[in-house]
Amino acid sequence: MYQPLIGLLISTTASLPRTCVDEPLFEGNTIRHVNPRDVEISGKEFRSFLVGDFGVDTKEVLGDAYLDHYNVPKRNELAQRMKERTQESPFKDPDFVLNVGDSFYPQGVRGIGSGRFNSTFETVFTQPDTYWYTTLGNHEWYGNEKEDDNNGTRTMFRYTENNIFNRWCMPDYNYTLSLKVTATDPEESFTAKIVFMDTFSIVKANSSKSPNPTAHGDISPTEQIRWAEQQLCSSSDFDWRIVVTHYPLITTGPRIRGSDKKWTTEYIDSLTGISDDIRANLHKKFTYDPTEDFRNDVTDKHLSEMLKKCNVDAYISGHEHMTQILTKGRTLMMSYGDMGNGNMRELLTTEPSRTACSLTNQCIASEETVKAVWGSDWSSVFQHYEGAFGDMLVSKNQIILNTIDTNGVVVNTYNHQRSVPSTNEPNSSDDSPAITVFIVGLVLLLLQQLIFCVIYKKHIKPAHKNSASVPFTVEMSSNGELEASA
Repeated sequence: MYQPLIGLLISTTASLPRTCVDEPLFEGNTIRHVNPRDVEISGKEFRSFLVGDFGVDTKEVLGDAYLDHYNVPKRNELAQRMKERTQESPFKDPDFVLNVGDSFYPQGVRGIGSGRFNSTFETVFTQPDTYWYTTLGNHEWYGNEKEDDNNGTRTMFRYTENNIFNRWCMPDYNYTLSLKVTATDPEESFTAKIVFMDTFSIVKANSSKSPNPTAHGDISPTEQIRWAEQQLCSSSDFDWRIVVTHYPLITTGPRIRGSDKKWTTEYIDSLTGISDDIRANLHKKFTYDPTEDFRNDVTDKHLSEMLKKCNVDAYISGHEHMTQILTKGRTLMMSYGDMGNGNMRELLTTEPSRTACSLTNQCIASEETVKAVWGSDWSSVFQHYEGAFGDMLVSKNQIILNTIDTNGVVVNTYNHQRSVPSTNEPNSSDDSPAITVFIVGLVLLLLQQLIFCVIYKKHIKPAHKNSASVPFTVEMSSNGELEASA
């Protein structure tokens, strides 16, 4: 009963001056598709904490909805480590937090008056002056049993306009954030565009778990990806292009198979070029069929193609209850989804049916396994199962990503260099046919000129030199016509 009072007390001591948006999010009950205001930062970098899947709460709060693998103490420890991180020299408060969703287990929040906003978020994460740019997780969608204004997704948007600290920011299912970093040295200034995507409605378009996964309108999965592609590929003036969403493209963890039926025993046995140990590991990982599958034809093909076509630099996600860092080409893949759930070692004892991992390897996939499952162009950088958050520092040409565990220890640091596209237009592939036709035409014209020069030099010029010069005159005839005579 004291949680709302505590939240109010904190809000009187420190809070952001206003919400992250400058326009109303709704017109009646219709969402208006508003983006947050642009962010301008003085300096030569911006800093963001990366968090996800923290939405657990106590049994007293959740009642029958409480699950044994919820780990409230771990979530609280990480929240405390985040606060301490901002107080350590030479660090400063993060410019913002990127929250990849599953903020409220198990079925989201119904109505902005719910005490869950205080007990799960406001009084746990007490950084007062930081916007939390947030995307939807699947558990927020699970609160959409009733299609009304208090359903699980709309409540997230409504709270953006009505939250205690003005920190919560989720104005729409899909939205963008533009950043401008201005340094003393103009050469160190840069810009970034962050695209927030609701991948649950992309992946779960036919899900039985969500009564109406396209309740936000007539936006189909392919149309959402087309929207994201337009936002990213048209961002030629931005130095960094970043995607924030809930579902990862791939995983090295226990959902490595998903419900992809391709990975049958027969298929694994037919693979060549892998060791017996890796083959055994694949069999072990694919002995179950989890209910959560974040892979389908849309994500595997179109979303991956979009990342490549639009030169996306970073893809930040959660969902898988672990921390993982991977790379594919120019794109850095980060997944922070282990703030509030039991780690895989704990799940073995509480819910052994959820995973086929052993206590010795904790589901950690080797580099060889990653390449065997996802392809040779993927590379695994780091995996962690004990709870962590990310501290991302972005300058003009690099991302420095620190992963911090429940003890405040930096368990991994990864430097990712920005790859400058070969053209200023990230969607230059759209113009490539016209460019190709122009080049081919130019080459043919030059070739034609070359052939003419050769023929002229070998045949026409010598013949003209050796021929006798015959003088002739041109006269006007009586009927007005020109006549030539030798």
